Amino acid sequence: MSKVSNYDKLLEAFGAQKKVKTKHLIKKADKKKAAKKTRAVKRADANKLDALRQDLTRKIEYSLGHIIQTNAKNCEAISFLKGKMKKIRQAISE
Repeated sequence: MSKVSNYDKLLEAFGAQKKVKTKHLIKKADKKKAAKKTRAVKRADANKLDALRQDLTRKIEYSLGHIIQTNAKNCEAISFLKGKMKKIRQAISE
């Protein structure tokens, strides 16, 4: 028992010696840590965004494709829907 308590005291003694930083330096260090990303993390974020874009585009095209098929005899409606789909694709790709 006494060895464990001595060890704990030793850890407390060495753990208490920390560098004192000002609030400004602490905030600056936290900000630098948050802004710093590895290439792999940045690439993973970009891949997630690409996957979301593809999924969104696929679902919209599927829905509009069904609507176009059901209204195939109305040429004005089809051209309207195709124009809107073009704008939607453009907005998603930005």
